[in-house]
Amino acid sequence: MSNRIIKQNLIQGPQGQIIGRQTEQIIDDGVTIRSETIQSATRCPSCHRPIHDITQWMGRCDCCGHALCNQCISICHACRRRICGRCRHSFVGQRLLQVCCSCLPKLYKRQGMMDKIMFSKEKFRRQQQLRQNALRRKALYLQSRRQGIKDRIALYRLTTPTRTGARNAQRRR
Repeated sequence: MSNRIIKQNLIQGPQGQIIGRQTEQIIDDGVTIRSETIQSATRCPSCHRPIHDITQWMGRCDCCGHALCNQCISICHACRRRICGRCRHSFVGQRLLQVCCSCLPKLYKRQGMMDKIMFSKEKFRRQQQLRQNALRRKALYLQSRRQGIKDRIALYRLTTPTRTGARNAQRRR
């Protein structure tokens, strides 16, 4: 004849709901004593991991209200809310952010404004560069004209006959 001792522990949440059960059976058949432990637990609604202890609950999602465990909780990088995996969105801007549903449109709007500012700065920079290139071309054109005039003057001096006389002597001094 075997004796059975069944011991059951209930794990309750902060509002009194049953989170999990732990059942321990001790069977004594006269020859050996066997112990079997069966543990059933509720699962986190966000990440579906089993929850065995009350300390693993971290509260509720601020967006949708789902319960969160210590493994699936995230914090919005924009507004510091607690968010679950369903409400968490990735935003890639200057750096990668994990944000909630309400912050995502604001970040997209901000990114659009920053893109407009960047494009206007780039347009201004291109206009300045075009103006500088036009001024360089104009300066090179004027320099070539000046060099051409100097060359013509030098050629004129070489081809004209030199005068002899007092005037020429006074000029050379």
